[in-house]
Amino acid sequence: MNKKWTKEQLIAARDLHKSWIDGQPGVYGTAVGNDHDGRLALKIFVNGISADEMVRVAEPLGDIPLSFVEPDPTFVNYIESLRSSFTSSTESQNDCYHRRLDRNGGANA
Repeated sequence: MNKKWTKEQLIAARDLHKSWIDGQPGVYGTAVGNDHDGRLALKIFVNGISADEMVRVAEPLGDIPLSFVEPDPTFVNYIESLRSSFTSSTESQNDCYHRRLDRNGGANA
């Protein structure tokens, strides 16, 4: 039986499974949108994963309509640069926070 999913249901399903999906090798993110046939689906952005790996990602998601999208390599490089920038920025902020705590005698000072 093919259930017709609403945008809200797909967003809730994405939010429920997001950390697991994003943790899969070769997955770069998710979105809710139309697949190549115009049907509403959970889009999973991937880079260089095989059909078997797509099946492995899809199986635990049950009957959620999925669309695997392999973006242009330029887009993947852009996403990777954003991730690197964000990680470096977050680490720098954490270092500053910890130095401030050390100068002030810790969190209870």
